[in-house]
Amino acid sequence: MIYTARTRLIDVKRAQVVAEGGCKHIPEDSSNAPSYEEFLANGAERLKKELQTAAAACVEQLWTATLALSGKAPQIAAAPSPVAAAAPVASAASPTQTAGTTRTPLPTAIEVVSPAAGTAGAAFSGSWIGKWDGQVDHTLIVEKIEGRKAMFIYSWSAAEDGRGPSKPGFQRVVGTIDDDGALRGTLNNGANVMYRLSGDQLSAEWQNRRRYTRATLVRGP
Repeated sequence: MIYTARTRLIDVKRAQVVAEGGCKHIPEDSSNAPSYEEFLANGAERLKKELQTAAAACVEQLWTATLALSGKAPQIAAAPSPVAAAAPVASAASPTQTAGTTRTPLPTAIEVVSPAAGTAGAAFSGSWIGKWDGQVDHTLIVEKIEGRKAMFIYSWSAAEDGRGPSKPGFQRVVGTIDDDGALRGTLNNGANVMYRLSGDQLSAEWQNRRRYTRATLVRGP
């Protein structure tokens, strides 16, 4: 595992960069490197330990070499111990997607801001999970709603039957809450997505030219 980090110290009042530097942690011997599965086993316990070790080494280097500070560098907090996951609860509305789980990649930093009372589309706020036509897992996270503007994360898995995305991914989208109450947005590939509230679920539609697919989403973690 290769770990890189950069730091920049800025004097805001003077608009000047006071110090700047980087660090790269590369294992000297990779012959006994763990496999992908070993990294993610037990709640990614091995990966967390490796990241903590690499981060601590980089902090030490940046502390002494880049910032030229004396004394002991700050300690990196230990990663939390993995917690056994609760058994998934099947969703009657979407049997191919289990409630409380996310099977698609997501950004590290996610911040859901609760909309103000009376905000149009406030019920969209938060995480939703489902599956496009039973083949592609989908996660929708509405992070922020301002007026008619909605900022959300659109995340997907690879298609199980090969007739869809070959790789999983995610993107942030700026959409709108329209007058008919639907949440709409346009993805990077030009596809249009629409979500409508239906009780405690979302009815979703995806369309790109002549291709069309639907999904039912339930509340996610």
